[in-house]
Amino acid sequence: MLAFPGGFVDKGEDPEESVIRELKEECGIDGELVKVLCVRGKPTRDPRGHVVSLAYLVSADGEPTAGDDAASASWYKISEVNKMAGDHLSILNEVNQF
Repeated sequence: MLAFPGGFVDKGEDPEESVIRELKEECGIDGELVKVLCVRGKPTRDPRGHVVSLAYLVSADGEPTAGDDAASASWYKISEVNKMAGDHLSILNEVNQF
């Protein structure tokens, strides 16, 4: 199922540095932060436990390649995505407001 690349912020790491590091690790591409898109923190949103997610709008280009925990990585037109893992589709809908 489609999902945004991501991971956890390392101890002592700035979340803004973490998002760029995770993009590189998960997709093999470099990016630049544009803005914070939204924050999700509903205690039941992740089956692993209470996880707070910071979603950033990032400018990036190049061809993504899947990292070690993804089956594949690719660009998709927002208008063609209608199903995503967890609450990622609601996050994607935040992009449509810009």
